[in-house]
Amino acid sequence: SVPQLAKRCALSESVFRRRFHQITGQSPIQYINRLKIEKACQLILSEERPGNMVYVAQECGFNNTANFNKAFRKYTGMSPREYIARHR
Repeated sequence: SVPQLAKRCALSESVFRRRFHQITGQSPIQYINRLKIEKACQLILSEERPGNMVYVAQECGFNNTANFNKAFRKYTGMSPREYIARHR
């Protein structure tokens, strides 16, 4: 979580958020979600569990597939199913 990250850096949460944004150009949450979606893209295309979105959502730290689908579309511009179709 952002409070935990700020604590590890010995910064207040607001200073951590501001510095993080200055360095990355993203908020900590945006950055974390982007990493989750990058991992999801790898899992989606893996041979282990092709197309199992519940598994992918859980493995990437999303509470449910609705939140996963919304975040996936935000960061990739397509649904997970569209991503599979385009990259297979």
